Amino acid sequence: MPTPALTLHTYAKADDFLARMQPLLEAQEAVYGLMLGVAAAVAADPQRYGEHAPYFATVEDGGVIAAAAAMTPPYGVILYSERPDPQPGLDAIAHDLVEHSWFVFGVNARVPLGAHFAATWTRLLPARATVAVEERLFELRQVIHPSYSPGRMRHAAPDDLELVAQWNVDFVAEALAGIEARDLDGARRRAERGIAAQMIYLWDDGGPVSLAGLSRPTAHGISIGPVYTPPDRRGRGYASSLVAALSRRMLDDGRAFVTLFTDLANPTSNHIYQAIGYCPVCDYTLYRFDPI
Repeated sequence: MPTPALTLHTYAKADDFLARMQPLLEAQEAVYGLMLGVAAAVAADPQRYGEHAPYFATVEDGGVIAAAAAMTPPYGVILYSERPDPQPGLDAIAHDLVEHSWFVFGVNARVPLGAHFAATWTRLLPARATVAVEERLFELRQVIHPSYSPGRMRHAAPDDLELVAQWNVDFVAEALAGIEARDLDGARRRAERGIAAQMIYLWDDGGPVSLAGLSRPTAHGISIGPVYTPPDRRGRGYASSLVAALSRRMLDDGRAFVTLFTDLANPTSNHIYQAIGYCPVCDYTLYRFDPI
């Protein structure tokens, strides 16, 4: 059971959660940019990630934050804790989710928080935790310019809508199989929103050859993702060129840093991003929970 001294608070509004957590998250803005960006997106648009109500919670120990969680179903729970022993706070969150019958697809959290939460979750419920993706978070503050490929970076335009939507579906099928499903209609809605907000960029070499999106702007940074090049266009440096050019533009526009996640099982992406100036910050692990 959770430690009695801990007090858990849940928040119906992302604004209220941010009022409590934003200073702590911004103290390590790159590390916790995922939670910070998701909460800020929900504050701006409560249905940003779908119709399901989000879950926001903090656990306090004598007025000090011991742990925090954010979840936008159907996506997994995101966690915060800076305690040497995060387990009591994470246990309190897991118990609250079970007590109030939340469906939790999985957890995406900084190592080792995800492992701690998964261990508790599988004790509370008849469920199996499977490591779905091991990720590395990278941060860039200065671009090392590559030998740019032929072509140029441009905003995705309304005429690119169908291509961008299909590439989003293809990216999810390749990189997030078994973790996330994206139908073409849903991808089209997301692409339409991203194009309108000028958050999707293409590398164009006689036509679009690579895609990169922007997401989760924070006070000083912004994240790049997804990055996708169709298989028949790979090996020509298009993704490196696009990410380098887009990173440079974000810095020129006043961002102090740019972040992105890579799949540790993909040595190519880990290499090319480091070659243009991305430095490792920390590792995240995404666990999937399946009933047994």
